[in-house]
Amino acid sequence: LLENFPEAGLENLYGCFGDCVELTTIPDIPDGVKTMISCFEGCKKLTSVGKLPSSVENMNDCFKNCTNLASAPDIPASVTLMQGSFENCTNLSEVRLRCNYNSAVDSSNKKAFFNIFKNCTSLSKKSIKVPKVYYDNYVQGAALNTMAILGATVIEKEEKFEGLTELNP
Repeated sequence: LLENFPEAGLENLYGCFGDCVELTTIPDIPDGVKTMISCFEGCKKLTSVGKLPSSVENMNDCFKNCTNLASAPDIPASVTLMQGSFENCTNLSEVRLRCNYNSAVDSSNKKAFFNIFKNCTSLSKKSIKVPKVYYDNYVQGAALNTMAILGATVIEKEEKFEGLTELNP
């Protein structure tokens, strides 16, 4: 299916491969892509994703409902919008976010990182890796709630994050 995936020249992959229920693997996304809104959303058999380019800025709903995705690709520092990116990814057990947490509100009155981890039931302690310099931004109570981190207490939610020096931009 993806043997003819373009290697370069695209900026917008809006909705590409959405609901491709038989898709299991995605190659590296070409350099220069900035928008990946709803890309791969609903690809229920997706298990492997290649590298994302450092140019990506908008990943709203990108891997939403990819229920077999266990490990997300590294999210580049350039990403500022991720609404629902991993929502309902029930097998997701590891994520590396190189970007800073963005608390901005968009035109639909939703926050930039709204529900990115809603119903991600397989995330455990230290499973969400973030740059140490941004760690405090991610583990504030409001941020944890906006991202829909599962846990009965703020401490349980915060424990899912780990700030690592090697992730610093």
